[in-house]
Amino acid sequence: MKIRFMLFLLFIFSILFSTENKSLFDSINSYLKRYRHSIEEKDFYIKNGVIFLELYGRRTNQNTLFLLGFYSIGRQLQKIKINFREVQIIIHYEMKNTQQMIAKASIESVLALSQGRISQEKFFNEIEY
Repeated sequence: MKIRFMLFLLFIFSILFSTENKSLFDSINSYLKRYRHSIEEKDFYIKNGVIFLELYGRRTNQNTLFLLGFYSIGRQLQKIKINFREVQIIIHYEMKNTQQMIAKASIESVLALSQGRISQEKFFNEIEY
């Protein structure tokens, strides 16, 4: 009886977290589309409490893409009650061959940015490249 109950709970939690991931993806994608940038489902994933977002752009607009990615995730995290540790944005860009740049920020910094409690300059000083 206990095993059935545990399996039932595991099933319910897996459904809840998979739909939460899907709803997060949909809301972040719709926000990014406002700025003529879209993502696919493979570009957004959550692993071990870390949110990953992969964006594609040019070498010259990396800071803009980082800001847009962190801000769009922060806006959506304000609406949900699931705890995460950090956010990582991965930007792929072309020069002679494909390269990438990764930035990491804590959830607290991302939320502070999206709520307007810290400036963009202070936020860029807090993130890790």
